[in-house]
Amino acid sequence: MKIQRTSPLTHKKHTREIDVAPGKYEYWLATDRNDRPLIQHYFPELSADDREFLLTGIPKEEWAQFDIAREVLLQAKEKKMIN
Repeated sequence: MKIQRTSPLTHKKHTREIDVAPGKYEYWLATDRNDRPLIQHYFPELSADDREFLLTGIPKEEWAQFDIAREVLLQAKEKKMIN
């Protein structure tokens, strides 16, 4: 199933092919967040990257960029280059 989500980090739309039954995904998505089963329990067949994409809309490539930027900021802070 092709799933399109917008990343909250970059506001870019991403489409990803995820091997999940449409009805199962739609049901999980329509369920109130407080009543939803944990995604790793509901979709144990999916990879952690696919589950993360379903939850947040952030593909692993963006997480990698975010981690690099975070590391640069932490290093700059350690060197007292920023507050």
